[in-house]
Amino acid sequence: RNLDPLVALGYVALATGRDARTRVATLTAAGHGALAAAEPCWAAAQVDVRAELGAERMTALLELLAAVEDLHPAAPVRATVSRRARRSPHAPGKSA
Repeated sequence: RNLDPLVALGYVALATGRDARTRVATLTAAGHGALAAAEPCWAAAQVDVRAELGAERMTALLELLAAVEDLHPAAPVRATVSRRARRSPHAPGKSA
């Protein structure tokens, strides 16, 4: 149900998974285009939030969000959040 709006817009295609209980979602060409068009807005929002929070609070926010994400049973195991944050183009201290 959560993907229905994206399917209706043509951004995501759904296919049957390994069994009847699962589905595989794939980003379509239109979905890739929408994502590319949205990225500058997302980057600008990240810059604005970092400017308002400051580097220290932004780092704390990213660490807290990673901890929440790690609560999901299928979450990958991470050694540290800081390594993950360094990979992100929107991590504190990186310009977008």
